[in-house]
Amino acid sequence: MNYSATQSGLVLSPGGIATALVMPVAGWLLSRGVDARWMVVFSLLIVAGTLYWMTGLTLEVSRNYLIELRVVQTFVLGFFFVPVQAVAYLYLPREQINNATGMVSMVRNEGASLGVAVLNTLLARRSQTHQVYLGAHINSMNHATADALAQATQLAHPA
Repeated sequence: MNYSATQSGLVLSPGGIATALVMPVAGWLLSRGVDARWMVVFSLLIVAGTLYWMTGLTLEVSRNYLIELRVVQTFVLGFFFVPVQAVAYLYLPREQINNATGMVSMVRNEGASLGVAVLNTLLARRSQTHQVYLGAHINSMNHATADALAQATQLAHPA
């Protein structure tokens, strides 16, 4: 959409602020006895709804619409991450919580890195596959290719 880095940041930042604001609320709810599983289910349902909402996006979407979508989508992440972190340490003795924090952070970062690497590999391979498929149909024996080349040549060098 030709956004600069600053414009992209301005569109995405309100989502991060919304997540930061909701995390203390999620912690407060957990301390009041709200079941962590229901908070996770709630957040996943809302995220699924916003992902479905995103299927209708086009390049003509307004900046405010993107901000609204992003805020709703990330608002509930506090209701996901806080309970998951709390449950990860639930049955550990106090002296092991520091070690567990390091392990959970490492696993989360490794998982994210692995996911990005796998998706980039799949994207590159699929792009190559489609390029080969499309390129196989472009040759001098193909009438459509010859016609398109003749039209392009005529436009570039009018008589």
